[in-house]
Amino acid sequence: MAVGYLPLKLAVSDLIASSEVYLQEDIKTLKEVNISDKRKELMVRSYNIGTHLYFRNNGGQLAKRFEMPATHQYLKEIWINRNLTNFPFSTETRFRINIYNENPETKGPGERICLDTIEVHDLNNSEIRVDVSKYNISITSNPFFVGIETIPIPYNERYYISRYTIGAGSIEERKSPEYYEIMYQPFVSIGRPKDNEGWSLPLVPGSKWIKVNIVPAIKIVVN
Repeated sequence: MAVGYLPLKLAVSDLIASSEVYLQEDIKTLKEVNISDKRKELMVRSYNIGTHLYFRNNGGQLAKRFEMPATHQYLKEIWINRNLTNFPFSTETRFRINIYNENPETKGPGERICLDTIEVHDLNNSEIRVDVSKYNISITSNPFFVGIETIPIPYNERYYISRYTIGAGSIEERKSPEYYEIMYQPFVSIGRPKDNEGWSLPLVPGSKWIKVNIVPAIKIVVN
């Protein structure tokens, strides 16, 4: 008997008469087998956009703190809500997404988890859904942070006419000659933070992450 062939019985006399023995293949068709991951996709957090709350993007990064559910491990999608109403100019933009672990000292963003460059090009969507499954971003420790990095290039530059200075006093006291203030796309919608949710990294070289009183409108899909 041989694996993959039908059994064959021969008399001893048949073996003496001929030294050649031919076996018939045993061909079997197996049923289709579907292999799938039992873990289902899960949406983590919501936007919680603040009413009448927005910011002017002067560059740098804004990050939001997340906790990966115990039953999941990988990032699949990152959803970003953009503010397209408060500033009347082109919404075309390029920006990057960075994923960080937690800095044990500051409790803010630490080292990057994904070293690949995740760059997004968007025209005029109020909600951007970025598929990051191809990067195989595995979150093995909590918490972690998702950061939106502004790319300070002319393509993203916008100019805002202002005539008010920041300071105490009435509006009349704060009036000043009109001047142009540079800003950048994207203008991500924001909300009020809870605990250590909102963090900012200024555009100035050598800056460090600081906790802020706003949080970018980001939510994630995990599997």
